[in-house]
Amino acid sequence: MAGKRSFPNGWTLPLLPILVSLVAGCGWCCFRPSSRSSRLGRRAGLGEAERFWAKKLPKFREKAQSLGVPYLPEPGTLPSWASPVIVVPHQVQRDLEQLEYLVARGVLNSELENYVAEFALPEFQLALKVVNQALEGTSDDSAVMEPNEHLAVFFGLYGRLLHLHPGKAMKTDIINPQINFEAVQTEFRKKRHRVVVIDDFFSEEGLQELRNFLLESTMWMDVKRGYVGAYLHTGFASPLVAQVEQEIRRNFADLLEGLVLQNAWAYMYDGNLPGIGAHADDSQLQINIYVTPSEANLWTSDATLPSGGLVLYGVGPPKEWGFEKYNSESKNSQIQEILQKSDWNLTIPYLQNRAILFDSTYFHKTDEMRFREGYTNRRINLTFLYGRRERLVPAPAVA
Repeated sequence: MAGKRSFPNGWTLPLLPILVSLVAGCGWCCFRPSSRSSRLGRRAGLGEAERFWAKKLPKFREKAQSLGVPYLPEPGTLPSWASPVIVVPHQVQRDLEQLEYLVARGVLNSELENYVAEFALPEFQLALKVVNQALEGTSDDSAVMEPNEHLAVFFGLYGRLLHLHPGKAMKTDIINPQINFEAVQTEFRKKRHRVVVIDDFFSEEGLQELRNFLLESTMWMDVKRGYVGAYLHTGFASPLVAQVEQEIRRNFADLLEGLVLQNAWAYMYDGNLPGIGAHADDSQLQINIYVTPSEANLWTSDATLPSGGLVLYGVGPPKEWGFEKYNSESKNSQIQEILQKSDWNLTIPYLQNRAILFDSTYFHKTDEMRFREGYTNRRINLTFLYGRRERLVPAPAVA
């Protein structure tokens, strides 16, 4: 059995450091659904979004499928695609939890379920033990692992698309039709700090469908310090996500007029490690949406803990800065110098089904977080970016 294989003596792992980005953050106007449903935007923007997804979705899905495995690797025999990999413990732990979740949910076919239970889970457990032992007593966050036949299944599946939830579009609106989007857009336009918070953003059914899609799909391949990412080309693009984006464009038609979708992703966090440091994005407007149950966020039961949400600053980068300068606090110490001169910032706590629309002029970062352990408690957020930054005149600092 794979779980009884011993690890050969003398197998060494050269270590690589990973940069760490830390975080931190008050009041805002929060919209909740009312009995009045807004039809604003149904006449504009939707056709453009439909054309975009009709053209791009098949290509995104094809690209994602290419990240799968041509066959299930046999224990003890390295597959042809096995190569050295940088292994981050929190990612292996997350992968383990997801594989256990898929088996427990019974969503895999019987052959794949048996394979995961008998071979994949034991080898991922062994790989996690090996990398933790290698990093013990060091300040490093990752290790390079060379292919080894004792972990043939691990090397065959690590960073690969094993299972993708179909992510079918819903027959009804996925965004809550009771939200007054006309009022939301009016409020956004009149504010100097240009941020609005919308609670109960998705319908209950829509939220659950998104949760199933995100939790079941093994598309989380981009590894960072404290979180992993899924992008349009790695499996995030689906009919369901396309529906979300089209409804965003429809409901925010006035604000998004003339702005093209630039990127979209989902991030899943460890829940107790740092999130994303202060940065700005290459867009004019963006919307972040939280989907993990609120009770998973320990802040909801202990307000002395960090909120786990978003910290937004009332200042942005100089107009002449390029992407490399404004997109990473860890690569540019000048960002902190600018933030120290800002006399306004806003911390918006993480609550399930909360959407935050804000001006991408502003620097922002993930607040520190403390989430409950367990796969379904992991902090997840969705992000949609609109417009290119080079077309944006930076807004003034908030007074």
